[in-house]
Amino acid sequence: MFRKIFTAVLLCTIFLLQNICAAAILKSGNCGDGVKWMLEDNGTLTISGRGKMTDFLIEDKSSEQYGWFYHTPWQAVTSNIQKIIVQDGVTSVGSHSFANCENLREVVLSNSVNFIGSQAFIGCANLESVTFPASAKLGDNVFKNCNKLKNLNTVDAGGKILVASKNINENEYTRWIKPVNSYLYADGANLVRVENIGGKILVEKYSQDFKLISSQNLNLNFEIWGGFFAGKNFNFIITGKNNPNESDSVEVIKISKYDKNFNLLDERKIFGANTLKPFECSAVRCAENNGTLYIHTGHQMYKSPDGLNHQASMSIVLNEGDMKVKRLDAFVTYDSMAYVSHSFNQFVLVDSNKNIVMLDHGDAYPRAGVLTKFKNSSTKIELVNFAGQHGDNATGAALGGLAETNANYVTAYTYDGFGGDSEDYFGVVKKRQLFVSFTPKNNFSKAATRTAKYSNPNANYSYGTPFVIPQNLNGGYIICNLTKFDGKYFKPTGKILYAQYDDSGAQALQTADAQLSDCQPILFNGKIVWYVTNNSAPIFYTLDEGGVTSQKL
Repeated sequence: MFRKIFTAVLLCTIFLLQNICAAAILKSGNCGDGVKWMLEDNGTLTISGRGKMTDFLIEDKSSEQYGWFYHTPWQAVTSNIQKIIVQDGVTSVGSHSFANCENLREVVLSNSVNFIGSQAFIGCANLESVTFPASAKLGDNVFKNCNKLKNLNTVDAGGKILVASKNINENEYTRWIKPVNSYLYADGANLVRVENIGGKILVEKYSQDFKLISSQNLNLNFEIWGGFFAGKNFNFIITGKNNPNESDSVEVIKISKYDKNFNLLDERKIFGANTLKPFECSAVRCAENNGTLYIHTGHQMYKSPDGLNHQASMSIVLNEGDMKVKRLDAFVTYDSMAYVSHSFNQFVLVDSNKNIVMLDHGDAYPRAGVLTKFKNSSTKIELVNFAGQHGDNATGAALGGLAETNANYVTAYTYDGFGGDSEDYFGVVKKRQLFVSFTPKNNFSKAATRTAKYSNPNANYSYGTPFVIPQNLNGGYIICNLTKFDGKYFKPTGKILYAQYDDSGAQALQTADAQLSDCQPILFNGKIVWYVTNNSAPIFYTLDEGGVTSQKL
């Protein structure tokens, strides 16, 4: 009898505990065709089923209040969501699905998810950890303003943790460049990757044989990404904000200074600066000399007397010690270091004689590839003039780099020779040739500049935007994609072309199976190194006199 009573009490206790421990369902519903959601009272929201989630950022043209709107089925209980699990079978996370979920801390996506929509987790201020498949593609600004996100993990099919992005061929441009997201620099015997991935800044350290040593995400809140620069003693990140009301009290650019362990040391904010949109149709490139930082970029300016907001180059000179601005060239003036308008790509270096040398892609004033040397005053030369009308954004050209040798400044670019007619009525682009120019330091002029031209005899093949990679003052390499015509555009083929250069000129091009990205190749351990991602962890490429090799993680 005692045994029966004890067994009955035990069974009742287990039953009660199961019911006490089981999480209750707060709310549930559909979030796609064949996809369901369920929120439990422990804060876990589970997405299950088969197929795509709904995109919740949609364009509504039906009402008088035309615009973009979003409304999720869990909007009324957003504050209850602490963890999100997307189960196997679900193939996407819809755009804006979990925007501004203020109490969300963890996200786990199954390997069946192949796409994460734009702004899916934007503004999740307390999100700390995300795990998603390495094969998944990411939309724009997926994790923007997730300021506490420390662990951004991707997992391959075998369960290996990686960090994925997609920067393949992001160096290519037809009319204007955009800010560079991917960077490498040497830190002693190690290699450091810095990349802006969907609004989050990833920093990874690798050994000489490309083994991952450490990884971290920087907590940096910004509206517009500008760029990164690894200086001798400090690292710098440049970000910005739009200024729609053209107010001189609005912060438009922020320069953040870090030590080499990425501890934030100081910031310099620039207000107004005749800037409507910073970094518009521009890159951000930097150089330094003796504690001074030089930033060369572009911006869309305040409205001019003709009623338009024109774009032009912009230069900032900063003291790295106290972060005070020594010079700001942001206005329409030919007294600046290197005023070019429009300026669709920018490069800067400090040469061995401490001259500031800048390269700009201009479409109007002047309509040319412009090389500028500045010390106490500026001297400009138009390396190549582009056909077409002033201000026509189509120049048929792309500038790719700037370096110095013992005797010359070396530039590389592509040009189709047609300029404003580089695209026909249907937008079909024309074939471009590759040029490498050598401008003497002691005879800084267009007349003295020597230019090597590479022409591909096959009408279906062309040259992508080139890189110039210095090894030292004796020379370096030119690298570009081999591109092929697809009926409208010339697209990368999976092969690159490369040639060595020195003061005597550039050598013949060689071909290799490889890819390029917006990561500027650098010299590391005697070899040229860069990396490429394609919804994957980095693939590292190395180039030396023996050719090109690749290394997957």
